[in-house]
Amino acid sequence: MLEIALLSPFTLTLDGQPLKLPSRRTEALFVYLLRNPKPHAREILADLFWDELPQGKAQGNLRVLLANLRRELTPYVTITRQSAAFNGDSDHHVDLTLLEESLAITRGEIDRDGALARTTAANLATALQRYQGELLPGFHLREGQGFAEWLATEREWLWTRVVEALDDLATEYLQWGDYRAGVEQAQRLVTLDPLHEEGHQLLMQLWAADGQISTALAQYERCMHLLDEELSVPPHPFTTELYRQMLAGVWRAPVTATQTVVPSPLVISHNLPRELTPFLGRATELATLCEYLLDPAYPLVTLVAEGGSGKTRLAQAAARRLQTHQPTPF
Repeated sequence: MLEIALLSPFTLTLDGQPLKLPSRRTEALFVYLLRNPKPHAREILADLFWDELPQGKAQGNLRVLLANLRRELTPYVTITRQSAAFNGDSDHHVDLTLLEESLAITRGEIDRDGALARTTAANLATALQRYQGELLPGFHLREGQGFAEWLATEREWLWTRVVEALDDLATEYLQWGDYRAGVEQAQRLVTLDPLHEEGHQLLMQLWAADGQISTALAQYERCMHLLDEELSVPPHPFTTELYRQMLAGVWRAPVTATQTVVPSPLVISHNLPRELTPFLGRATELATLCEYLLDPAYPLVTLVAEGGSGKTRLAQAAARRLQTHQPTPF
């Protein structure tokens, strides 16, 4: 059996013995074939790793990598004169599979039932323990823009699903009264995504429900500082309401899944598209745009940049952040 580790630094184990491929680029090609289980034309693969080279040179380099895979992993890859593919029917195990299956089951239960079964939550918590912050931690190539972009997309997709699952888990633990377990998941959530305000809300409630009011209040202060430092915006009104109720000693933990945490939570509707991947790395631009939109001196703000540079994502991120303000600028 071939065991493949993608949630930790990339490793292969064949029949219990470590297997080392000749180069990082060979490993990258194998990972790409593994995660895209269909035949891939040689021309496409060559361009994925050497888009800056002439096609003939790129194809020559690819032949070296394919020869490496054929020599080391013949039962697990299918290589022809036209294409290459991972053999999905081979005897193999990928550590990521358990996590992906748990994430899919979790999302299915929540979409169907609005809640998680305890066995599903336990299985998900176990699967999430293997996640170290990103897919293939520390894995990169000095060249190969196509592969780098593909890997970044894979990492963002998994990161988003993990953050969502941690939120689901912490919410269920709060409803069940398992506060310590909820704190563990919510802390992982805000570690992965420090600006995930719902994660800070959950931590406040979990700490307070566990009798640690001072820790819950300190969590609010951390959240407020992060939002101010990174986005120059205040916390959501719901977060502030939690803080005020806890400070006044009137907040009560939910006893059943049908009870609400605050008497009249503020609900702000919007028609923004669902965010399928995290908005990362543009905190300065986002903060500047929010400042302009909140300033009455600028009734019209126009984003000007080249096509494909991310204007729409930036505008959506600003709208998502500012929908919590009253009155909203939109």
